[in-house]
Amino acid sequence: MRKRISSWLMPAAENPDLARREYLLNLVLVGLAGPGFLFGLLMAVMWVLGKAPIAGALAGFGVQPFYLLAYWLGKRGRVRLAAYVPVLALFLVMAGANYQLGLGHVVLIGYAMTTLTAGILIGTGAALLFTLLSVVAHVSIGMAQAVGRLPGALAPEATVIADGVGLGLGLVVVVIFNWLSSREMSRMLHRERELSVELRVHQAELEQRVAERTADLTRRSAQLEAAAQVARGAA
Repeated sequence: MRKRISSWLMPAAENPDLARREYLLNLVLVGLAGPGFLFGLLMAVMWVLGKAPIAGALAGFGVQPFYLLAYWLGKRGRVRLAAYVPVLALFLVMAGANYQLGLGHVVLIGYAMTTLTAGILIGTGAALLFTLLSVVAHVSIGMAQAVGRLPGALAPEATVIADGVGLGLGLVVVVIFNWLSSREMSRMLHRERELSVELRVHQAELEQRVAERTADLTRRSAQLEAAAQVARGAA
């Protein structure tokens, strides 16, 4: 099972930079899909028991096809496009859950997951954009709820257990992403050190070649000078 998961994570791209981005995409997708599927499963059980709304199960299971789509695109070299799929899907699901449940629920951790995913897969600019979109969605839904336009909104105490499960699994995703960020930073620092060592080695080789070439030219010059003196003496 472990080998199979490792084979799923391995990139198909031959270009080193593209392969690194594809591998990172695969890690993020696993980090999102695992807790998301578990959340959907637990919410489905709680819905059957009458302890949680069906929205949680729909959110947990609803994003899984989009993760598969992103994985499929990544395997075909469309890594940049694939990076947007989980970010957009996650944001739309969280905004929908926010609209369905109202304020005061664990949806905020979902917005944080969306921002982290955008930052890791796309870049800081995308993370800031989804930060703004999350704020706009949250404020807009809050204002709509305040004037009574969200009749289906649930009180926070009605979903305490579901929110607790969502908070726990959401924080697990945050921990995974923190590990990924630290891993990428360590990899970049390691690569920088390798490049620095390679540069010093290359510089030393160039200096050695220059020194050898200078010595060779000096020797040839001395030989030519000696030959010229012999020629003058013979004349």
